[in-house]
Amino acid sequence: MRILKTIVSFIAMFGDDIFALIGLAIICRATFMLNYIAGWYVIGLIFLLLAVVFSKNVPKPPRKG
Repeated sequence: MRILKTIVSFIAMFGDDIFALIGLAIICRATFMLNYIAGWYVIGLIFLLLAVVFSKNVPKPPRKG
């Protein structure tokens, strides 16, 4: 029962991120099925988008003194 509570709390904390990454993976796969070169463009755009999102959410180090 404790493991189930841990899993549910993990999904509650990171569920939106997990589902977003799964959705991006499905979009990449579908694009590769349509066209190989377009698939690489989509992967590049997704990495660019992830870099922008992660750079805006960087935790600030604590100040000393």
